[in-house]
Amino acid sequence: MKELFSLAGMLLLATLVKYFSHPSMMGESAQPTRAVMLIGLLLLGGWMSGKLAERVQVPAITGYLILGVIVGPEILDLVDKGMILRSEGGKIPPLQFVSDMAIALIALTAGGEIRIDFLKSHFRNVSVILLVHMATLMVAVAAAIWLTRSWVPFLADLTPESVFVVAMLCAVVMVAKSPAVTIAMINDYKAVGPLSQTTLVITVLKDLVLIIMFSVVMAVSKGLLGNSQISGDFMWAVGIQLIGSLTVGAILGLVMGLYVAKVRVHLPIFLSGWCLFVAVLGEHHFQLPGLEGQQVHVEPLLMALSSGLLLKNLWPERSRALFHAVEITSLPVYCIFFALAAAKIDLGALTSLWHLSLCLAAVRLAATWVGIAYGVRLSAERGSWTKYLWLGMVSQAGVSLVLVTVISEAFSHTSWAAPVREVLIGTIFINQLCGPILFRHGLLTTGEGSTRSSDP
Repeated sequence: MKELFSLAGMLLLATLVKYFSHPSMMGESAQPTRAVMLIGLLLLGGWMSGKLAERVQVPAITGYLILGVIVGPEILDLVDKGMILRSEGGKIPPLQFVSDMAIALIALTAGGEIRIDFLKSHFRNVSVILLVHMATLMVAVAAAIWLTRSWVPFLADLTPESVFVVAMLCAVVMVAKSPAVTIAMINDYKAVGPLSQTTLVITVLKDLVLIIMFSVVMAVSKGLLGNSQISGDFMWAVGIQLIGSLTVGAILGLVMGLYVAKVRVHLPIFLSGWCLFVAVLGEHHFQLPGLEGQQVHVEPLLMALSSGLLLKNLWPERSRALFHAVEITSLPVYCIFFALAAAKIDLGALTSLWHLSLCLAAVRLAATWVGIAYGVRLSAERGSWTKYLWLGMVSQAGVSLVLVTVISEAFSHTSWAAPVREVLIGTIFINQLCGPILFRHGLLTTGEGSTRSSDP
């Protein structure tokens, strides 16, 4: 109970400081100072909440998420919207770089967990499972929305074209998975085996496919609603962004490999600087010649993933010390990243349309189970672990929220954009809390994960 009283005392102290501070401390000029204070709050509070979560036999990640909701704008408002959400002018919030740096470190870990030899020997099976899973999930979600349109208030009066667009967009968002949660769970429970490796590979490949799929669906949706033509330049920009991110990541991986080979000291400091560089690079947009009106940027997640993949498979021995440094720094990164991700959740989405969010989450859960089970049957994968594979496909987090934000901004002129956003955010929040618990059950049941604490 010590952690509970300590956490409650810290939150009380932070709340008193917020409400009794001089007004100048809450202004824009004081944001850097407040950002440092909030990082400390999330770091200590996240560690304590993770310990409390483990006491009741749930993953530490769930504790980080619950803390984020408590300190977020909807409850204590210690982490207000100005610190984590972009303004209308596109100004980068103070804590955005912290989140981007965490994404870079998590993606670097993901790349380091993927073995090319495993991917080669299991590529056909993984591809079959992935395609069947994605197809089943998209069809189930789209069909559920289409068949229930007359009972959903904000869909009942829409044209068939608009309902079809909503169904497609919701289906794509529900396909999204959280690589961060998967990596954090595998690291936290020291999981090694076919379940953890297959889950990670499917998660990473799904994100790569999803980026392309989402771009196509967005273009088709805008064309159907008459907002714009389906632009060839737009599709070229998406492809360049994807290939460019992987290429830049490979170059950064080579630089990192040279540093580890030649310098070999202060690896945690070097990692922090590398992640900051990736985060800053990801915030810049570039105008390419020949693609009028289309800006591209390099994606931090893809860059770091490419770097980790290259390092681990090209120089496995050389990179061992580097990934050990990543493992050492992972705990504080997870505390801050998942708390910030949960702080962005709009609890109003759960209070107003919670029944629709719950139904959509149930449809997604059932479709995930059916899709993975049928995909495994069609593939050549055999083993008792395969019946637990679907448990690692439930969680959603940052990527899903980004897709919802893009959709709500692109179709803000429509009557359905706001309620669809609320339903999707509510569904993501449900999956965000339930996913780690289900995956933990799978890892422990198969014996791949250990309940022994990994706290350094």
